[in-house]
Amino acid sequence: EIDVYKYLTTGDFGKHIYLQNNDFVVVGFVEKKVLATGQFKRPMYYQLKKDEGVKALIGFAGGLNSDALASAMKVLRTANEKQVQRDVNANAILKIAGQDFLLEDGDIVKVDVIKPGILNKVELKGEVTYPSVYELRPNDKLFDVINRAGGVTRNTYLPRAYIFRGAGDSTNLQSERLEINLADFNKGNINSVNNVTLMPNDVILLFSQAEFGEQQYVEIYGEVRKQGKVQKYGGMSLQDLLYLSGGIKPTAEYGRLEISSIVDIDSAQQGLKPTRTVVRSYAILPNLQLDSAAATVQLRPFDQVFVRRNPTFELQQNVEIRGLVRYPGKYPRLSKYERLSSFIERAGGMVDNANLAGAVLFRHKTDLFREKIVEKLVLDSNGMPVIDSASAAFRAIDEPVSIDLYKALKYKNSKHDIVLQENDVVVVPEINPFISVEGTVQSPLKIAYDKEHSNLMYYIDKAGGFGVRPWRRRIFVTYANGKSKRTHSFLFLHFYPRVQEGSIVTVPTRPQGQEISDLAKSMLVAIVPIIMTGLIFKYTK
Repeated sequence: EIDVYKYLTTGDFGKHIYLQNNDFVVVGFVEKKVLATGQFKRPMYYQLKKDEGVKALIGFAGGLNSDALASAMKVLRTANEKQVQRDVNANAILKIAGQDFLLEDGDIVKVDVIKPGILNKVELKGEVTYPSVYELRPNDKLFDVINRAGGVTRNTYLPRAYIFRGAGDSTNLQSERLEINLADFNKGNINSVNNVTLMPNDVILLFSQAEFGEQQYVEIYGEVRKQGKVQKYGGMSLQDLLYLSGGIKPTAEYGRLEISSIVDIDSAQQGLKPTRTVVRSYAILPNLQLDSAAATVQLRPFDQVFVRRNPTFELQQNVEIRGLVRYPGKYPRLSKYERLSSFIERAGGMVDNANLAGAVLFRHKTDLFREKIVEKLVLDSNGMPVIDSASAAFRAIDEPVSIDLYKALKYKNSKHDIVLQENDVVVVPEINPFISVEGTVQSPLKIAYDKEHSNLMYYIDKAGGFGVRPWRRRIFVTYANGKSKRTHSFLFLHFYPRVQEGSIVTVPTRPQGQEISDLAKSMLVAIVPIIMTGLIFKYTK
């Protein structure tokens, strides 16, 4: 007799049996066949002997998985044409010698998986050094777990903490709340009534002091190197803030430093009464030393410090002259009211071939300036302009300004001789000897300027004459300095602007249907004087 299961599980095949000629190998019928299902390592059908039970089945199946619920093994058996269930504690069978549960043919042995979830744990949240989930050891108390989490931090709010009983179990729909005072934790009083015994799945919540108050800061603005908010610390003085802001600029007014403070800030935080703002002025020295009155000033939360600008101090302000001057480059303003002619003279005057009529000024402006001048301001209820921080951001914008340099040099200190500002750029170009003809002409091109012909039609004829649908009433000339002049009309007559060197002649295209409209206007203008003359003659006769 050979036991194949024994050989497969232990490697013991018993006595050596040698087959001889005419031997018969008989494989008998199955005595008991049972099904192992669930948390077996090798779930399948197994054959058992008459005296073998659960212990042998577990051995043949390779044992149970680590998450098997062995204490509640289920055996489904068919007896007397009925299916019944037997609950078996497999742990006891495996641990106690001589214990077993005999199985019968057709039995189904099922082992379920244990329910997921850690039972011996508590969760620590909030203002502790290492918030996390921790093991709940026997007889663990609140202070024990907090110590294992690294203790409380300097910002922990000690007067109040919470323990939520069983809140770590997702199946717990309602948990009990315990209020805890952690003042005894820092004192090391382990016998405190607040050092309660913890239970599985407790959730402990500690608060931060920042949750119950605003972060305290002070602000400094004006003539300092680093403006803005600075976090306030205990005993912070005015002099400390000046050092933290990088010191004052040379443009500061040393006798003008103001502090804006909120009166009764402590009461304001508790909402006891309204607050008001007071402003105090102090003097300061270039070495950041304060006068006797300001040396002892201690800053309070939310103080605002303003370092005013010295109105008489001014860094060099430059104007750049480019192009055909004798000494192009940057020139500092000698005064706030220095005019264009003065800068040209300091630059050595004009050189040959300089185009005075084409000189252009480029002025740097800001978004704030453009919003005030170009766009409509939004006013508040007091009539003051509302400008947010984004629209008030300063970015340099080059804007061309048309000037008449010839008149500025000829009529000094006149309206043509404008006052230049910081960062202005004056460009004096070379004389452009060509006239550009653009738009609705036969051949748009550039034509050499002829001093004997300043009539616009001369250059349009040179471009082949008008093209299809020219709008003669709208012809305009753009000069080298950026100025433009349009055509003036009376009845059927058109008075075109004169052409200068470097000019651009533009002939627009007449829109569809505009011919009839222009003809009607011309006829109306021509008929009205005739009618008026007739009426006057009739009633005066």
